[in-house]
Amino acid sequence: MTAPTKLKPHRFAALFQPLHPDELKQLADDIQARGLQRPIVLYDGLILDGRNRYRACEIAGVEPQFTQFEGTEDDALGFVMSENLYRRHLSTSQRSAIAARVASLTGVPQEKAAAAVNVSERNVQKANKVALEGVPELTDALVNGNISVAAAKLLADLPKDRQAEIVAAGPEEMKRVAAEIRGERRTATAPEPAPPVLDGDIGTGQPARDRALMEIASALSKLGPAVTNLATIGVLDAQHGAIKQAVLLLRRGADELENLLKPADAPPV
Repeated sequence: MTAPTKLKPHRFAALFQPLHPDELKQLADDIQARGLQRPIVLYDGLILDGRNRYRACEIAGVEPQFTQFEGTEDDALGFVMSENLYRRHLSTSQRSAIAARVASLTGVPQEKAAAAVNVSERNVQKANKVALEGVPELTDALVNGNISVAAAKLLADLPKDRQAEIVAAGPEEMKRVAAEIRGERRTATAPEPAPPVLDGDIGTGQPARDRALMEIASALSKLGPAVTNLATIGVLDAQHGAIKQAVLLLRRGADELENLLKPADAPPV
Protein backbone atom coordinates (compact mmCIF):
# COMPACT_ATOMS: atom_id res chain seq x y z
CA MET A 1 0.00 0.00 0.00
CA THR A 2 1.33 3.43 -0.88
CA ALA A 3 0.35 6.81 0.49
CA PRO A 4 0.94 10.47 -0.33
CA THR A 5 4.00 12.19 1.12
CA LYS A 6 4.03 14.51 4.13
CA LEU A 7 1.75 12.41 6.23
CA LYS A 8 1.04 13.65 9.73
CA PRO A 9 1.16 11.52 12.88
CA HIS A 10 -2.05 10.47 14.58
CA ARG A 11 -2.57 11.96 18.05
CA PHE A 12 -2.01 8.51 19.56
CA ALA A 13 1.40 8.33 17.91
CA ALA A 14 2.23 11.67 19.54
CA LEU A 15 1.99 10.00 22.94
CA PHE A 16 5.59 8.92 22.45
CA GLN A 17 8.56 11.19 21.86
CA PRO A 18 10.22 11.09 18.42
CA LEU A 19 13.74 9.76 18.13
CA HIS A 20 16.70 11.96 18.88
CA PRO A 21 18.36 13.23 15.66
CA ASP A 22 21.35 10.93 16.16
CA GLU A 23 19.07 7.92 16.64
CA LEU A 24 17.00 8.93 13.61
CA LYS A 25 20.18 9.10 11.53
CA GLN A 26 21.14 5.59 12.64
CA LEU A 27 17.68 4.31 11.68
CA ALA A 28 17.93 6.03 8.29
CA ASP A 29 21.33 4.43 7.66
CA ASP A 30 19.93 1.02 8.56
CA ILE A 31 16.92 1.46 6.26
CA GLN A 32 19.19 2.60 3.45
CA ALA A 33 21.37 -0.48 3.89
CA ARG A 34 18.68 -3.11 4.60
CA GLY A 35 15.43 -1.53 3.47
CA LEU A 36 12.31 -0.85 5.52
CA GLN A 37 11.69 -3.98 7.61
CA ARG A 38 8.33 -3.01 9.13
CA PRO A 39 5.68 -1.10 7.18
CA ILE A 40 4.25 2.16 8.51
CA VAL A 41 0.76 1.77 9.97
CA LEU A 42 -1.94 4.24 8.94
CA TYR A 43 -5.29 4.97 10.58
CA ASP A 44 -7.77 7.55 9.31
CA GLY A 45 -5.16 8.81 6.87
CA LEU A 46 -2.61 9.50 9.62
CA ILE A 47 0.48 7.65 10.85
CA LEU A 48 -0.61 5.52 13.78
CA ASP A 49 2.71 3.72 14.21
CA GLY A 50 6.01 4.34 12.46
CA ARG A 51 6.46 8.09 12.27
CA ASN A 52 10.17 7.64 13.02
CA ARG A 53 10.45 5.04 10.24
CA TYR A 54 8.58 7.43 7.94
CA ARG A 55 11.04 10.26 8.59
CA ALA A 56 13.99 7.89 8.29
CA CYS A 57 12.77 6.74 4.88
CA GLU A 58 12.66 10.36 3.75
CA ILE A 59 16.24 10.89 4.95
CA ALA A 60 17.44 7.67 3.36
CA GLY A 61 15.61 8.30 0.11
CA VAL A 62 13.75 4.99 0.42
CA GLU A 63 10.13 4.61 -0.67
CA PRO A 64 8.12 3.80 2.47
CA GLN A 65 5.60 0.97 2.58
CA PHE A 66 2.28 1.29 4.38
CA THR A 67 -0.39 -0.88 5.93
CA GLN A 68 -3.85 0.13 7.10
CA PHE A 69 -5.01 -0.49 10.67
CA GLU A 70 -8.53 -1.86 10.92
CA GLY A 71 -10.45 -1.41 14.15
CA THR A 72 -12.03 1.06 16.52
CA GLU A 73 -10.30 4.03 18.09
CA ASP A 74 -9.93 2.07 21.31
CA ASP A 75 -8.29 -0.71 19.32
CA ALA A 76 -5.96 1.82 17.73
CA LEU A 77 -4.93 3.18 21.12
CA GLY A 78 -4.31 -0.32 22.45
CA PHE A 79 -2.22 -1.13 19.37
CA VAL A 80 -0.01 1.96 19.79
CA MET A 81 0.50 1.30 23.48
CA SER A 82 1.42 -2.31 22.87
CA GLU A 83 3.78 -1.54 20.02
CA ASN A 84 5.68 1.17 21.86
CA LEU A 85 5.64 0.28 25.54
CA TYR A 86 7.27 -3.08 25.08
CA ARG A 87 9.56 -2.09 22.23
CA ARG A 88 11.09 0.83 24.09
CA HIS A 89 12.95 0.73 27.41
CA LEU A 90 10.84 3.24 29.31
CA SER A 91 11.23 4.12 32.98
CA THR A 92 8.35 4.26 35.45
CA SER A 93 8.39 8.06 35.23
CA GLN A 94 8.22 7.99 31.43
CA ARG A 95 5.32 5.53 31.48
CA SER A 96 3.57 7.74 34.03
CA ALA A 97 3.88 10.71 31.67
CA ILE A 98 2.45 8.64 28.82
CA ALA A 99 -0.48 7.49 30.98
CA ALA A 100 -1.21 11.11 31.90
CA ARG A 101 -1.26 11.99 28.20
CA VAL A 102 -3.57 9.07 27.44
CA ALA A 103 -6.00 10.19 30.15
CA SER A 104 -5.88 13.77 28.89
CA LEU A 105 -6.33 12.89 25.21
CA THR A 106 -8.97 10.21 25.52
CA GLY A 107 -10.83 10.93 28.74
CA VAL A 108 -9.84 7.52 30.10
CA PRO A 109 -9.78 7.62 33.93
CA GLN A 110 -6.28 8.06 35.31
CA GLU A 111 -6.62 4.84 37.29
CA LYS A 112 -7.28 2.87 34.09
CA ALA A 113 -4.49 4.64 32.20
CA ALA A 114 -2.10 3.86 35.05
CA ALA A 115 -3.01 0.19 35.01
CA ALA A 116 -2.48 0.03 31.24
CA VAL A 117 1.18 1.04 31.59
CA ASN A 118 1.78 -0.68 34.95
CA VAL A 119 2.35 2.40 37.14
CA SER A 120 0.55 3.81 40.17
CA GLU A 121 -2.31 6.26 39.82
CA ARG A 122 -0.39 8.59 42.13
CA ASN A 123 2.49 8.78 39.67
CA VAL A 124 0.05 9.57 36.88
CA GLN A 125 -1.39 12.38 38.99
CA LYS A 126 2.13 13.77 39.47
CA ALA A 127 2.81 13.59 35.74
CA ASN A 128 -0.49 15.31 35.02
CA LYS A 129 0.47 18.15 37.37
CA VAL A 130 3.74 18.56 35.44
CA ALA A 131 1.80 18.68 32.16
CA LEU A 132 -0.62 21.29 33.49
CA GLU A 133 1.69 23.51 35.55
CA GLY A 134 5.14 22.84 34.15
CA VAL A 135 6.79 24.57 31.22
CA PRO A 136 6.91 22.48 28.01
CA GLU A 137 10.64 21.94 28.48
CA LEU A 138 10.01 20.31 31.86
CA THR A 139 7.39 18.00 30.36
CA ASP A 140 9.82 17.06 27.59
CA ALA A 141 12.53 16.33 30.16
CA LEU A 142 10.14 14.00 31.97
CA VAL A 143 9.03 12.20 28.80
CA ASN A 144 12.66 11.87 27.66
CA GLY A 145 13.67 10.28 30.94
CA ASN A 146 15.94 13.12 32.09
CA ILE A 147 14.12 13.60 35.41
CA SER A 148 11.90 11.52 37.65
CA VAL A 149 8.21 12.27 37.92
CA ALA A 150 8.59 13.04 41.64
CA ALA A 151 11.35 15.58 41.00
CA ALA A 152 9.49 17.11 38.04
CA LYS A 153 6.42 17.62 40.23
CA LEU A 154 8.52 19.60 42.72
CA LEU A 155 9.93 21.82 39.98
CA ALA A 156 6.44 22.41 38.57
CA ASP A 157 5.62 24.38 41.73
CA LEU A 158 8.21 27.01 40.84
CA PRO A 159 7.53 30.10 38.70
CA LYS A 160 7.66 29.22 35.03
CA ASP A 161 10.67 31.37 34.23
CA ARG A 162 12.58 29.66 37.02
CA GLN A 163 11.51 26.26 35.71
CA ALA A 164 12.80 27.07 32.24
CA GLU A 165 16.09 28.29 33.68
CA ILE A 166 16.61 25.10 35.68
CA VAL A 167 15.71 22.78 32.79
CA ALA A 168 18.06 24.67 30.47
CA ALA A 169 20.90 24.05 32.95
CA GLY A 170 20.59 20.30 32.44
CA PRO A 171 19.55 17.10 34.26
CA GLU A 172 22.01 17.45 37.14
CA GLU A 173 20.76 20.92 37.99
CA MET A 174 17.16 19.71 37.84
CA LYS A 175 17.96 16.92 40.29
CA ARG A 176 19.90 19.26 42.59
CA VAL A 177 17.13 21.85 42.82
CA ALA A 178 14.46 19.19 43.32
CA ALA A 179 16.50 17.66 46.17
CA GLU A 180 16.89 21.12 47.70
CA ILE A 181 13.13 21.74 47.57
CA ARG A 182 12.46 18.30 49.06
CA GLY A 183 14.85 18.99 51.93
CA GLU A 184 13.31 22.38 52.67
CA ARG A 185 9.82 20.90 52.81
CA ARG A 186 10.91 18.10 55.12
CA THR A 187 12.50 20.61 57.47
CA ALA A 188 9.41 22.81 57.43
CA THR A 189 7.07 19.93 58.25
CA ALA A 190 9.31 18.10 60.73
CA PRO A 191 7.77 17.96 64.24
CA GLU A 192 9.56 19.83 66.99
CA PRO A 193 11.70 17.55 69.17
CA ALA A 194 10.12 16.60 72.46
CA PRO A 195 11.74 18.07 75.59
CA PRO A 196 14.17 15.70 77.30
CA VAL A 197 12.78 13.57 80.11
CA LEU A 198 14.92 13.01 83.21
CA ASP A 199 14.50 9.76 85.14
CA GLY A 200 11.12 8.91 83.72
CA ASP A 201 8.20 11.08 82.81
CA ILE A 202 8.34 14.02 85.21
CA GLY A 203 5.48 15.93 83.64
CA THR A 204 5.28 19.72 83.32
CA GLY A 205 4.80 22.79 85.52
CA GLN A 206 6.65 24.19 88.56
CA PRO A 207 6.80 20.90 90.54
CA ALA A 208 8.24 19.13 87.51
CA ARG A 209 10.81 21.92 87.07
CA ASP A 210 11.83 21.59 90.72
CA ARG A 211 12.25 17.83 90.41
CA ALA A 212 14.36 18.23 87.30
CA LEU A 213 16.61 20.76 89.01
CA MET A 214 16.96 18.46 92.00
CA GLU A 215 18.14 15.67 89.71
CA ILE A 216 20.67 18.00 88.13
CA ALA A 217 21.90 19.09 91.56
CA SER A 218 22.22 15.47 92.66
CA ALA A 219 24.20 14.54 89.58
CA LEU A 220 26.58 17.48 90.03
CA SER A 221 27.13 16.68 93.72
CA LYS A 222 28.47 13.24 92.76
CA LEU A 223 31.30 14.70 90.74
CA GLY A 224 33.29 15.84 93.78
CA PRO A 225 33.84 12.42 95.38
CA ALA A 226 34.63 10.94 91.97
CA VAL A 227 37.42 13.47 91.45
CA THR A 228 38.70 12.89 94.99
CA ASN A 229 38.90 9.15 94.32
CA LEU A 230 40.78 9.68 91.09
CA ALA A 231 43.27 11.95 92.84
CA THR A 232 43.75 9.36 95.60
CA ILE A 233 44.75 6.62 93.17
CA GLY A 234 47.03 8.96 91.25
CA VAL A 235 44.97 9.31 88.07
CA LEU A 236 44.70 13.07 88.60
CA ASP A 237 47.83 14.99 89.54
CA ALA A 238 48.81 18.62 89.78
CA GLN A 239 48.38 19.05 86.04
CA HIS A 240 44.66 18.50 86.48
CA GLY A 241 44.15 21.33 88.94
CA ALA A 242 41.81 23.07 86.50
CA ILE A 243 39.55 20.02 86.47
CA LYS A 244 39.49 19.94 90.28
CA GLN A 245 38.67 23.65 90.42
CA ALA A 246 35.86 23.23 87.88
CA VAL A 247 34.38 20.36 89.88
CA LEU A 248 34.58 22.43 93.06
CA LEU A 249 32.61 25.20 91.37
CA LEU A 250 30.06 22.67 90.13
CA ARG A 251 29.64 21.29 93.64
CA ARG A 252 29.07 24.77 94.99
CA GLY A 253 26.48 25.33 92.28
CA ALA A 254 24.80 22.06 93.20
CA ASP A 255 24.68 23.07 96.88
CA GLU A 256 23.14 26.40 95.95
CA LEU A 257 20.51 24.66 93.81
CA GLU A 258 19.60 22.31 96.65
CA ASN A 259 19.31 25.18 99.11
CA LEU A 260 17.07 27.10 96.70
CA LEU A 261 14.79 24.12 96.22
CA LYS A 262 14.48 23.03 99.84
CA PRO A 263 11.54 24.21 101.97
CA ALA A 264 12.16 27.41 103.92
CA ASP A 265 12.32 25.60 107.28
CA ALA A 266 14.81 22.93 106.15
CA PRO A 267 18.47 23.22 107.26
CA PRO A 268 20.91 24.45 104.58
CA VAL A 269 23.27 22.03 102.84
